[in-house]
Amino acid sequence: MLEEKAEDLGRVLGQTDEYKALRRATEALREDQAVQKVLAEAEHLAQEKANFEKLMAKINARIYEGIKKGAASPIITLG
Repeated sequence: MLEEKAEDLGRVLGQTDEYKALRRATEALREDQAVQKVLAEAEHLAQEKANFEKLMAKINARIYEGIKKGAASPIITLG
């Protein structure tokens, strides 16, 4: 019963002028090369950010290991 009502609602929504306008706008964006270029650049930047965050997590882990070793050592060494 609930699933049927959900499907009916989806069908009615799909027939609205607003949804049809949304579909046209979405298709226009897909076909716009300038928009696609910006989206590709944004995706590239997001991937670069993720790579940077992974690197920084590794660096922070190494710093933490160094801190633990330094705290456990009674001898102070630099370098």
